Amino acid sequence: MAKKGKAFDLSLRRDKTIRRVSRMYGILGVVIIFVTLINMLAQNFVYLQTRDTLERNLSSVQAVSNIQQNFDDVNENVLLLISSLGTPEIQRVAEEVVANITNDFANIDKYSEEYKTLNASSGDDLKRRFNHAEYAIAAYRRKINEVNQELGTLTHDSGMNIYNQELAPLQITAAEMLQATIEIGTKVGEEQTYRAKNIRGWAQGSLTILLVATIVFLFFIGRSQINSIVEIRQKEQELTEAGNRLTKSKKKLMDSAMTNILTGMKNRYALDESLSQLIGNAQFNIAVFDIDNFRMINDMYGYEFGDEYLATVAERLKEEYSEYAEMFNISGNEFCMVFYEHVSDLQAQQLSEQIRQGIGQPTMVANIPVQTTVSSSLYHYLPSDNLDVNTLLMKMDSALHAAKRDGGNRMYQIQ
Repeated sequence: MAKKGKAFDLSLRRDKTIRRVSRMYGILGVVIIFVTLINMLAQNFVYLQTRDTLERNLSSVQAVSNIQQNFDDVNENVLLLISSLGTPEIQRVAEEVVANITNDFANIDKYSEEYKTLNASSGDDLKRRFNHAEYAIAAYRRKINEVNQELGTLTHDSGMNIYNQELAPLQITAAEMLQATIEIGTKVGEEQTYRAKNIRGWAQGSLTILLVATIVFLFFIGRSQINSIVEIRQKEQELTEAGNRLTKSKKKLMDSAMTNILTGMKNRYALDESLSQLIGNAQFNIAVFDIDNFRMINDMYGYEFGDEYLATVAERLKEEYSEYAEMFNISGNEFCMVFYEHVSDLQAQQLSEQIRQGIGQPTMVANIPVQTTVSSSLYHYLPSDNLDVNTLLMKMDSALHAAKRDGGNRMYQIQ
């Protein structure tokens, strides 16, 4: 009886061990299945989220890139139209250019709607930047329509003035807002991709603690993951290439929009940008120079002669004073110098007077000597002056006009 009891007890313990092992393996099996299912769901979630994010960002970037390309085409056609003003071919060129511009704007409208559909749930900042770009493009379109109705009365010079003063700023604004749209959209996509990659990392890490029984599952999941990574990398590369193309296009546009075509100097828009960086951060001296009665030169010898005279004066200024100041040709016969930090106040005053007299020196243009007088204004800006760019330039213009009212050929220093 004792042996039977002992055998029964051993059998009972074995049964308990079997049940315990079975229970342990059962729990482990459930854990394996649970963790595997979680990993499968996480992997699928990561893949779908990352793929959708990149596809949406890529499509958005491509849409904005297409808008930029068509807008560049519009600008090129506008310049072509301006170059044809006053020529016998103006009628033919105008018909062809207007048709091209109409087609480009139709494409812009199509891609704008495509972008809005893709970003219907985007943030306020992204929508605001794209809306600003749309407003600038719409204003550009309205101005082109106005100019189209006045083609018969425009000359090449008046057309270029309209372009430089009204169309170019709108083009720059649209390009900047489109670039900002790309940057913000790309940043949002990168953040979402980063979060998705964290989830994927957690899922991969948890798989390493599973038993050998999960190897088969890991094999299929790993193969699926490799395919998703390859696809993601391909889309990331496409997104990067599209962003690089847009950046190069923006840089080319900015370089042309910030330079006076005639003199090669930076223009008024470049001056505004430069002053925006200086005002409130540093003290500096700024001088503005205006050729007195310049209109008489154009009236006497023609606009081409006047343009050549201005180009000659600009070259001389760049050769003699580029080491002392950043130079701008802010209007036809008006120049501005923002003196560098190493130039003292007294030296800036002396150089301003020297520049004023130097511009008025006799200049040979087409074997004709030209001599003029020049009025100017000089201002020593301090951060404590509490001025913005527009107010500062208005003070400069006011002093300059006062000098011209008092007979010209003088420099007024703003106190």
